[in-house]
Amino acid sequence: MIKLFRAGLLCMLLLCGCSWDGTPTRSNDITPLTSIVITADYSSIAAKTSMPFKAMGNYSGEFSRDITDRVTWTSDTPARAAFNNPSYPSRISGLTAGAVQVTASVGTITSSTTVTVTSATISLVTLSPTTPSVAQGLSATFTAQGTFSDSSHQDITFDATWTSGTPAVATIGTTPAPIVSVTSKTLGTTQITATFDGKSDSTTLTVTAPVLQSIAVSSKNGATSLPTMSKLGFTASGTYSNGVVADVTSQVTWSSDSSTLATIDTTGTVTALSPGTATITATLGTIAGSAPLKATGGTLSSFTLSPATVSLVKNFGTFVTATGSFSNGTSRDISRVLSWRPADASFVNVSSSSINSTWLKPLKATTTTSGIVITATAPATAESAKTATTNVTVTDLTASLNTVTLSPGTVGVVAGAGSRLSLAANFNGSGQDVTAVATWSSSDTSKVTVENGVVFGGRITGVTAGNATVTASYGGKSDTSTIRVTAPVIQSLTISGPSSIVAGNQFAYSATVLYGDGSQINVTDLTSCSWSVDKANVAVLATALSQPGQFVAVDVGTATITATFGGLTKTAAITVTGN
Repeated sequence: MIKLFRAGLLCMLLLCGCSWDGTPTRSNDITPLTSIVITADYSSIAAKTSMPFKAMGNYSGEFSRDITDRVTWTSDTPARAAFNNPSYPSRISGLTAGAVQVTASVGTITSSTTVTVTSATISLVTLSPTTPSVAQGLSATFTAQGTFSDSSHQDITFDATWTSGTPAVATIGTTPAPIVSVTSKTLGTTQITATFDGKSDSTTLTVTAPVLQSIAVSSKNGATSLPTMSKLGFTASGTYSNGVVADVTSQVTWSSDSSTLATIDTTGTVTALSPGTATITATLGTIAGSAPLKATGGTLSSFTLSPATVSLVKNFGTFVTATGSFSNGTSRDISRVLSWRPADASFVNVSSSSINSTWLKPLKATTTTSGIVITATAPATAESAKTATTNVTVTDLTASLNTVTLSPGTVGVVAGAGSRLSLAANFNGSGQDVTAVATWSSSDTSKVTVENGVVFGGRITGVTAGNATVTASYGGKSDTSTIRVTAPVIQSLTISGPSSIVAGNQFAYSATVLYGDGSQINVTDLTSCSWSVDKANVAVLATALSQPGQFVAVDVGTATITATFGGLTKTAAITVTGN
């Protein structure tokens, strides 16, 4: 029992004397301080100069430790040499010639040494470096060496007076011996001078252009997760020595540490290929920054093009959309990441943009009934590249255009909301929708606006109450529609869509407005209806332009879907689950 008690007592003493890593946090009786060794750079110093002492503690011969800041320093003749700087208690200042005894003590443990103060006077001050330069915003360091009348040399950095000739360029810092820091402010030059007891030395400091210090990498939407077979832009922000933060996205070299998981092009656009986490790095010179990117949503198994066969009239195009099926059972639009190759580019032009879907524009009539095959290829994964095709036939009916018909002929819309018009061309009895390639205009844009282009051509929006005429033209033919705009009061906005979705799937929300007259209008795809999601790592917009209200589930979590229309805002929670 006595042995157990002693063992327990010993453990308690050890715990009291030591921190968790074995380093004593206070004096202890287990390994006591037994002696002190004092060292200094010089055995003698000139009057008006100073030097620091150092104390090393010996703990029973087991280990040594620097205890300079723990000891109490005293001089036996303070009028000759004294520790008179409370901010630097181990630094002694020489006052008058003669020898002094310096003592360092901790409790009852003491040690002494002798230092002599000489009557030597300063002969020469030498400042270093001699030709300094520093980038704007950074600090340069200086030291001063004194040569005395007795041919002795001593560091006088601490005791010299330092000045900058042009403080607007650089100012003297507050860091004393063993260096003096000079902080650069603006481009230019300034004279740095060290003066001691009437002697001085100077050098010219040149402040050069700021230099890059660090790079921060992030995605444009703040996300660190991305569904496979989709793209995400990254940016690089450089912090310079003068504190300026600048966009260096176009200057850096981009790289991915795993080309099987994600690739990145020279513009900083990442394409996620397979599930996993890759590190995206931006490098400029010797400075680099990186960020992790998690690819979610399974590996691409196959994809299909819609429509699979296309019959077009020359100069009129159409969209083709690609839907990918993934190894985890999800599906989503992958049109943006595909590369397209027509069998003969002289017949059909293929163009992609930031919107999902690809635009096919026929250039001339095909010469065979089989038409032209267009092949879409997905980026290669570790497995292989996937392909799909669509077949396009083109008929040249330009010369046989008879009429164009705009429908509907009369439309009623609510101010702030809108509708879609379409234009059909008649080619000797063969009808063709030419809405996307027609030219649209409004007789009064203060009442009604109308859009042009392959995505939203023919989309009208009521501005204020009143009437306007919309005209659509194609091939030298035109037709009109009368638009009547009313201004009822908006009562409410509602949105609907799924509350839960599996990560990797594409999903849709719709927005409906209830007006004071009891009418309801679906405003999902109107430009005046904006959609957003608050957590890009959980869900993102499919594309704000061509697929309003469409989202892609990215990774597990809960996000808030928000729709805003006519000053009203409505939100809904979407929970993304794993497979």
